[in-house]
Amino acid sequence: MTQDAEVLKRIKMKYVEDDEKLCKFLASLQLLPRLPRLLVIDDVSSFVGDKDPKRIARVMAFIKEAATYAATKSRHFVLVTSDTVDVEASSRNLQLYQRWFDLILLIRGPHNPLQLTVESVHGRADPKGVHMYYELSPSYVYYVNTELDASAAAHE
Repeated sequence: MTQDAEVLKRIKMKYVEDDEKLCKFLASLQLLPRLPRLLVIDDVSSFVGDKDPKRIARVMAFIKEAATYAATKSRHFVLVTSDTVDVEASSRNLQLYQRWFDLILLIRGPHNPLQLTVESVHGRADPKGVHMYYELSPSYVYYVNTELDASAAAHE
């Protein structure tokens, strides 16, 4: 068996239907025979049907607790979450993310080039004001350029 096949055998997918089932899974993470090295939770707010900020905050608290536990048991643990939100229309969701997660990256689209910005690090706005631009296609990601926000650079 090839090394790639061995790696693929170790990947376990868990599909949950709603925020209650996600929280139950996260609460029972320590009961797994082997903790994951990577936990990916895609489109966090989609688990909360009505997008209620209190329920989203509850889910984020469970995610953070599970990730903190896993990180204490393995220094190689990585958590990746994603969400699809209109940041300009819903700054409340962004504030929730800043409360629970150390690094917030935003990808703005919908058309190429997409803009990737470091929104906050440890709850603080990116002091450098870095904006990176990428082109995406089904087969590649192409780096276009990087810009510094002039107003952020002036405060240094």
